[in-house]
Amino acid sequence: MNKLSFWTKIFYGYGNVGNAVKTVVFSTFLFFYYNQVLGLSGKMCGTALLIALCFDAINDPLIGIWSDKMHSKKWGKRLPLMLVGGLPFAISLFFLFIPPDGLSEIWLFIWFIFFAIFTRTMQTFFQIPYLSLGAELTDDYVERSELYSYVQFFGFVGNVLVAGAGFVFFFHSTPEYQNGMLNESMYPWFGLYASILILLSTYGSIFGARKAILERTNTGIITTLEGNFYKNIKDVINNKSFRNIIIGLSILMIVNATGEILSTYLFIHFWGFKPENIVLYLAFPFFIGLGIALWLSSKTVKWFDKKYTLIYSNLAVWIITTTLIGLKLLNIIPDTEIAYIITLMVGVGLINIFAPLILITINSIFADIADEVKYESASQKTGTLFSIRALLSKIATGVGSFFAGFLLDAIQFPENAEMGSVAESVTYNLGIVAGPLLAIIGLIPIIFFLRYKIDRRRFEEIRKGIRKQER
Repeated sequence: MNKLSFWTKIFYGYGNVGNAVKTVVFSTFLFFYYNQVLGLSGKMCGTALLIALCFDAINDPLIGIWSDKMHSKKWGKRLPLMLVGGLPFAISLFFLFIPPDGLSEIWLFIWFIFFAIFTRTMQTFFQIPYLSLGAELTDDYVERSELYSYVQFFGFVGNVLVAGAGFVFFFHSTPEYQNGMLNESMYPWFGLYASILILLSTYGSIFGARKAILERTNTGIITTLEGNFYKNIKDVINNKSFRNIIIGLSILMIVNATGEILSTYLFIHFWGFKPENIVLYLAFPFFIGLGIALWLSSKTVKWFDKKYTLIYSNLAVWIITTTLIGLKLLNIIPDTEIAYIITLMVGVGLINIFAPLILITINSIFADIADEVKYESASQKTGTLFSIRALLSKIATGVGSFFAGFLLDAIQFPENAEMGSVAESVTYNLGIVAGPLLAIIGLIPIIFFLRYKIDRRRFEEIRKGIRKQER
């Protein structure tokens, strides 16, 4: 294949804004909204998200296999499902932020579950075909990392667009609400804003990258879902590379989901920042770190290969995170606002060099594994592979949400907590669980990443074998 054009990479990457918006909304705002504002317990919030994920166990593999087998004369491969998912994905997320007034706790719990399920299902219609296309747009070992660096860049753009606007414009401090995130009246407007971002991202990516997608994927008539459902899944799961990476990734996603939920509590109550100041102080180092990560993404593949880029980046993230929180727990940082700001700016900048490298490399690795599965089974199972990956990642995220709720209840974190009102012992325990505890668990995936065997030499063998099969 020829190299992808710059604009193809831009439009393809832009599609990840919507996925990132949903992830931030669920991990940073939605849990907090239902727990701290609407009064649903941490355990019930975590359980609601976990129940929603059980439905993904059915939806994700089916949609993945369907994505592998569907072709359209006009829209080619993958795109028809993406078209179907975009609008209801956005609408269902908005409904999560407008529960009717006066609902009892159990009906609020049911409302949360229903629209969480619908939102995740509609996201799946877009996300799985979208990620699968990344493996099919290029078969170059290094360019795959470059392509997924665009995906990661726009993922972080989505993070900033929703988190930045949330903290600065929707949930800033007011005379009535020192902690602006307790302002219930702003959540419907925030939900509408997030939904618009999803709509623009999904359909902007589809129409912008459509020409390149049609040129690089097979087209034909629409086919029905055929073949052995269980055999398709078995062929993917039996791949040793896939098993080791997916186990490591699942553990990492559990820890990340837990950390993302706790981070809102951490910034406000552990570090003592108002919501709007979180973005004000951290946006600059955030983008500096991201810029360095994007610059390094293809270079680290050449220097260390993909496996060790993944391992070294994961190790760096947890060392920096533990050090950052540990400095405050041990009272090494001077107890002044400027000292906290400088420490966090340096720490966040460093973390955002290595965290994006993890996600870029993971996506590139899965594209390589998709080729290995295709070579070993002599059939295309990219959608199936990414659906299993998406499912297990969602389950891990749900487990992380449940774990975060359990930890908040375990340290007896109060509801409707204003800044400065939480006992020092509680904020100390919050630092312990969000720092050293999560770091210890977060290092476990390295054991599985070390067992991954696809390097550049193995990749070339796989591509050569695929070309022979296609003759």
